[in-house]
Amino acid sequence: MSSQQISKGMEELITNRSRDVFVKSDPTSVEKYSNGYGSLEEELRAVNEMNQIIPEYVPDVVDVRSEDGEVQEIHYELVDGDTVEDISRGFSDESVSRSDYRGLEQVVDELHENGIAHGDLNRRNVMYGSDGWTLVDPAGILESDEDYDEAVRDDAQRLGRIEGVLERSRHTSF
Repeated sequence: MSSQQISKGMEELITNRSRDVFVKSDPTSVEKYSNGYGSLEEELRAVNEMNQIIPEYVPDVVDVRSEDGEVQEIHYELVDGDTVEDISRGFSDESVSRSDYRGLEQVVDELHENGIAHGDLNRRNVMYGSDGWTLVDPAGILESDEDYDEAVRDDAQRLGRIEGVLERSRHTSF
């Protein structure tokens, strides 16, 4: 992806630069992100795609720092909420009900209906807060139908695990 394409895609994503941000740096010094990205360009592309479909459930990108046409940092808006892991361990004031969980299923279904699988749903990158659900760290846009079908099945299994964690937690109202 050229820096020109990145800049064009970012025009729609960049909003208010005065927000508090979470900065993700270039992963080349680390083997790969746990979500499978080989570069921040790939992550930026995936976030841009998800933002087109479910903008209210994806953290806003508020800035991108590039050098020599390669993305070095992505600055995400901090999300108001807690991870499912924090909620299930009681490290949060948030409480998730069965109907709240159904809302998460609907968000993931909407992605699937638009040909995108998250690919890395887990209790550390699904957040819940006063504004509802936020999906963090999508694993990317899958290029082949075979990869997509496998990722959709994986999303469903991971959603089931999240539901199980919430059901077993005494800090939720399932």
